[in-house]
Amino acid sequence: MDSDVSVTGWVVTALHTARMAGLEIPEAHFRRVEQFLDKVGREGGTRYPYQRGKEATLTMTAVGLLCRQYLGWRGDDKRLVDGVQYITGPGNLINYEHKRNVYCWYYATLVAHHMGGEHWKRWNSAMRRIVPEQQIKRGREVGSWDPLRPVRDQWEAHGGRLFVTSMSILMLEVYYRNLPLGKSPLGAACPLWYSPPKYAFNNALNNLP
Repeated sequence: MDSDVSVTGWVVTALHTARMAGLEIPEAHFRRVEQFLDKVGREGGTRYPYQRGKEATLTMTAVGLLCRQYLGWRGDDKRLVDGVQYITGPGNLINYEHKRNVYCWYYATLVAHHMGGEHWKRWNSAMRRIVPEQQIKRGREVGSWDPLRPVRDQWEAHGGRLFVTSMSILMLEVYYRNLPLGKSPLGAACPLWYSPPKYAFNNALNNLP
């Protein structure tokens, strides 16, 4: 089967994390990802499909745009602005009554978080309220998220309760796990390709009040 945006998104996230942790990742790998996204992207790079030649989806657009952010697209890039506007539009905000998709929500949360501004405020105002409301409060599964209620999650058949719970936790941890792009461990502005010294993030966290 041909390459796809979904798997590419997970790998780019891992490589970006490794680089931010101080590991040496050749820039050529990221440049090849750019070439792949250029080929599969739709509407000038503002939308993305699962695979080349297929229709763009909200989920894959979130994945593709996060990769673009990691690869250097700035917050004022018109393509990124257009894509994030689509992702955080009123009809696409987190809503458990229809189109429940924690996989999409996870990537959309990261994209909006890194984008900041009104896009993040709009997305976060729904996410931080609605996701905790759906956590199981009592019984044998207390603390988890039910993959079938109030509506079935799109990925329930693939990952079940463990998957939807893990993704929900990762969304709610975005404030603590993911420094907005363009910031150093101590909060000062820095280039996107900044690679901090090894253990810099751990040291910064240990010095927090």
